[in-house]
Amino acid sequence: MVFIVVTGTPGTGKTVFSEALAGEIGFMHLDVGRFCLDRGLTLGFDDEKQTYIVDMVRLRRAIRSLKDEDVILDGHIAHLIAPSKYVKIAFVLRCHPRVLRRRLEAKGYPPGKVYENVMAEILDSCLIEASEIYKGKLYELDSTDKPVEQLISEALAFYRGEVKPKIGVVDWISELAEEGLLEEYIRGVSE
Repeated sequence: MVFIVVTGTPGTGKTVFSEALAGEIGFMHLDVGRFCLDRGLTLGFDDEKQTYIVDMVRLRRAIRSLKDEDVILDGHIAHLIAPSKYVKIAFVLRCHPRVLRRRLEAKGYPPGKVYENVMAEILDSCLIEASEIYKGKLYELDSTDKPVEQLISEALAFYRGEVKPKIGVVDWISELAEEGLLEEYIRGVSE
């Protein structure tokens, strides 16, 4: 059993990337959110945040039960539930907050959920959490305006050991500050 973790803020392109990578390397693709809903691994629905509450204990147990499978775990909590001793590598997909906001709005996310996720991206939430778990196994990919083929090419080089782990290459706070947009994003003001 080998796991590859693909994590990142909702809307960064994890599923498209994960499906393409799974096809390239012959792994099974598992969308963690869909898996939770299909298996009833939720504790209810949070009306305020407009999201299901995942039963993390049961989810971890269900993931560990995937014996004899090589799996790409795809989801914004994938890095929190994968059995780390079986994780070969992990990817964190990143996306410029301006693009991410448009994607989330197009998916119909309510304003509060858009703001929460854009702030998580600005503050590197998934990257920080994953870097604490997967030291030496983590590769950060900026998916903003990049075709999936380019992302897969970078990912395969890491998977094959041709390039070293790479994190800390995205700095949305500095970029937004240079663009004069940081305060607007922090306050939740639309462009």
